[in-house]
Amino acid sequence: MEKQSTVENFLQQYDAGNQQLELPEFLKKYHILSCIYEKTEKSCYLAADKKTDEKYLLKINRNKNGCGILKAEHQKLCQLSKAFPKEYRSSTYQEENGTEYLLKNYIPGIDLEDYQERNRPLSIQEVLRLAIQICEIVEKLHTLTPPILHRDIKPKNLIIDYKGMPHLIDFETARNYCESKSRDTVLLGTKGNAAPEQYGYSQTDVRTDIFGIGKVLEFLCVENDICKIKNAKTRKQIKNIAARATAFDPAHRYQSVPMLKCALKKVLRRVDEGYLLKKIHIIGTVEAVTAVLLLFAVLWEAGIFYQKPSPAELETGKTPDISKSSETKIPSQIAEDSPEESDKAVQEIPEKESEPLQASDGQPMFHTGDMKDVVKTITGKNKISQKDYEQITRIAVIGNQIYEAETELEDMVDCMGFEANLVNGGITDISLLSKMPNLKEVFLCDQKITDISPLKSLPIEKLYLSGNQISDFSVIETLEQLNVLFIVDNPVSILPDFSKLKQFLRLNL
Repeated sequence: MEKQSTVENFLQQYDAGNQQLELPEFLKKYHILSCIYEKTEKSCYLAADKKTDEKYLLKINRNKNGCGILKAEHQKLCQLSKAFPKEYRSSTYQEENGTEYLLKNYIPGIDLEDYQERNRPLSIQEVLRLAIQICEIVEKLHTLTPPILHRDIKPKNLIIDYKGMPHLIDFETARNYCESKSRDTVLLGTKGNAAPEQYGYSQTDVRTDIFGIGKVLEFLCVENDICKIKNAKTRKQIKNIAARATAFDPAHRYQSVPMLKCALKKVLRRVDEGYLLKKIHIIGTVEAVTAVLLLFAVLWEAGIFYQKPSPAELETGKTPDISKSSETKIPSQIAEDSPEESDKAVQEIPEKESEPLQASDGQPMFHTGDMKDVVKTITGKNKISQKDYEQITRIAVIGNQIYEAETELEDMVDCMGFEANLVNGGITDISLLSKMPNLKEVFLCDQKITDISPLKSLPIEKLYLSGNQISDFSVIETLEQLNVLFIVDNPVSILPDFSKLKQFLRLNL
């Protein structure tokens, strides 16, 4: 009882202190709910509108020497609210008698440290997705004119809302980047998270925020024992990304947030194609099974699988002998090749063929960037007839390596643009593919393709074009048999109307 009485007395004094807080006239319509932190010269409170009960954060700065820091934060928040009104709300600022007041939007949730503690261990997928989402937030800051540098990205400044989405807060140390400056006038940041240049070595720039994101990634990796994940390649990739992002010399870091985000996305795609793609695949499978069952029911009703009784037999009660079901008539064999084609094939005298270069994994390599050389390797011929083209059902070239028909590629890291050391194959012209009317699978990743119009109306079922320079994918609409499309790492500007693809199941952008 004595302990309970002590707690109650403390809470009463605490509430009384909040109520006695002197607020300027422009804040009279708000009342203080709680104190978030209290320091000698700075404090922060959770406030609410007396009429609407809408919550806000109220920051107060009494530091005469540091007067203007909340004004600078207010200016950054106004810049953000104009650029991204759906994500950032404008703030209210006023200075009275040397004290600064900043009223800004309140984001309900918990900081990343608490979120990590409550939800440990986070999966590798969640760690990567959080890092990617943080990149997307910071990327928006850097796209402004002039760019905003946050300069204090750390777990405590990342609020995770109730939907699991991160929000970057506390723009006190943020500044607008000025290219003409050689170093920062004021050194700000959090010890342990601040980049080396924040200690005065040079001016901070976008790479300073990349350092901060890297430190957050390191925090998540340590807290969730990423070093213990089974896949050694994934473990090494994440470690290398964090190390590069936090390099001492800014020149050795990722040079932009999109570059860092791309590296993280590549690892995430390796770990998990994502819930949405799986859901699409499941729905597609269910729809396909349903269609088969409906077709079976229709065919059964039509008597395809047995001799359906005639009306007379139904009247007499006699049923046919189902053991004498109608035989399936096999159409006559398709005619042999025309004499012209046969003569042409006979007259072809194969030239002496050189042995193709072999990669370390035994796959043929090529260096010309010419699709003709790919076809020659696949067919084993130097002179290719139309009949040869018609027999090709798969083209698989990843970088400068040509893969044989029996090689499984769908789960290979290379075909999705993940291999950092892959040599670009240099293929630019794929017009030869239009001569392949039976082409079912195309793997042309890490090339220099810009035009895919030769694919028009081909019976392609699986199409992997990661790591190219393709912007217009509208021709995909004509691929009626397509069910898988991978177009990672392309400057996509025009996508097809996927509703026209009735067989489509999976997409990876």
